[in-house]
Amino acid sequence: MDGSDEYARVAREAIKALTAEHGLDALDIRARVDIFPMCEHFGTGRLWKERFTIDRAQARRLATRLRKDAEALREAIAPQFKFVIGHGSPISADFICNVISRAAVLLEGSLNETDNLGSDWTREPRCELTQFVWRTIGEPHDRELSEIVAAILNLDGYTSEEQRKFRDHWCKARASGPIFPDAPGSDVKGDIDSKSVQHIPVP
Repeated sequence: MDGSDEYARVAREAIKALTAEHGLDALDIRARVDIFPMCEHFGTGRLWKERFTIDRAQARRLATRLRKDAEALREAIAPQFKFVIGHGSPISADFICNVISRAAVLLEGSLNETDNLGSDWTREPRCELTQFVWRTIGEPHDRELSEIVAAILNLDGYTSEEQRKFRDHWCKARASGPIFPDAPGSDVKGDIDSKSVQHIPVP
């Protein structure tokens, strides 16, 4: 039995403990495990290049221009021309101006939320899995989670103490909601082929 098989065996035991002894739904855990390959493949949106094809300086200029254009358009529209005919139905002229302004907000918000440096794609799925267990059971169960995370990421010697430190540093209070609103236990799909992510069958 090679190392990866041993990882999977230990992780299955950890999942069994969480489901059989603490009442967690195996499908909910499976859904959160499947978030890992999704984030590895698609990214988490914290890198600038994951959101836009222009550089940050161009984005700043574009945001400024959009904001000015929205105000210029708002001033240019005659008060009596309250609706613009588009796509066969009337659209509020104010709505169009507001959308242009919101595009500037999107750019400016992304400038604050992202960077150009290397990003740890594992942070969000690890937080989601950690907080789900913490939130649902009421206790963090660092040992079981360290074994599951070690199997998913094929990490050698990832301990419960390292998981505790991760939880203390990155995770919110146990009562917080999921990081990914449409995630687990909804119908998250994890069918992306990934060499570096260890598939863990849930018993």
